[in-house]
Amino acid sequence: MCFNRKNDTNKCTVKRVSGQVRKFLLLELLIALFLIGMCALPLARLPMKALQEEMNSAYRMHAQRLADLAFATLLEQLYTQEIPWKQIESPWKNRKVVLEDRVTVFIKSLGKKEFVRRATLHSVGKKSKEGDPWHLVTFRITIGSAEKESKTFRKPPLFTYQVLVGKSALPPTTTPAPAAAVVEAPK
Repeated sequence: MCFNRKNDTNKCTVKRVSGQVRKFLLLELLIALFLIGMCALPLARLPMKALQEEMNSAYRMHAQRLADLAFATLLEQLYTQEIPWKQIESPWKNRKVVLEDRVTVFIKSLGKKEFVRRATLHSVGKKSKEGDPWHLVTFRITIGSAEKESKTFRKPPLFTYQVLVGKSALPPTTTPAPAAAVVEAPK
């Protein structure tokens, strides 16, 4: 915005209080823009950091969900005896990998993200008075990013679950089904 224009020469001038007229310098404009930028940069940094933390929180939440799903799958395999007793008896030094797969998750605002799930199993065991072995089975599940250069997790999160599993030395007994009661309606 020009305050004084003389002779239609398109030169902007500023009138000083003392009556002298001076031209705007390009250097002054650059300095002003630099100072405005330096003041605005910290104001823009805070929302960007909040957005980054929100994305990391969404990834952590999905990692927790994937670990819970992996544990549910492993628990089902324990109940259906798909995991053999030899694997259940594995100590810490000889822990076994029982699950390793890739899972793709779609996060609405972030798009598709591929994770690698890896679960290991080890246990500590004792025998009961009757001679039945009992093992405290520990599942350690890590959820990592499938991309090599990912900044999602610096270190893949580790989720630990424990289950007490017993093996009976006695054969399972079958209990007869209760007899169905027949009730007659009054006549």
